[in-house]
Amino acid sequence: MIESGMPGFVSGTWFGLQAPARTPRAIVLQLNATSNKLLQDPELPKRLAGEGADPIGGTPEQFVEHIKTELVRWGKVIRAANISID
Repeated sequence: MIESGMPGFVSGTWFGLQAPARTPRAIVLQLNATSNKLLQDPELPKRLAGEGADPIGGTPEQFVEHIKTELVRWGKVIRAANISID
């Protein structure tokens, strides 16, 4: 994108586990702990890296902040390009 005249352009694909709204906090924390534990097994990050992924893990709060940041970033692009769902 930089070579196309868009310096500073950052984009990527990300994946994360989500649960329905109002899922009890204890369940969210258990899912989070289990996923972070799985990422400690050398085989899973290795397999994900083989697919081009960079597994990072983290807290539910960090993931919420990431989603909020992405909504702001891509919301600006959508509004600027006048994109709508038909």
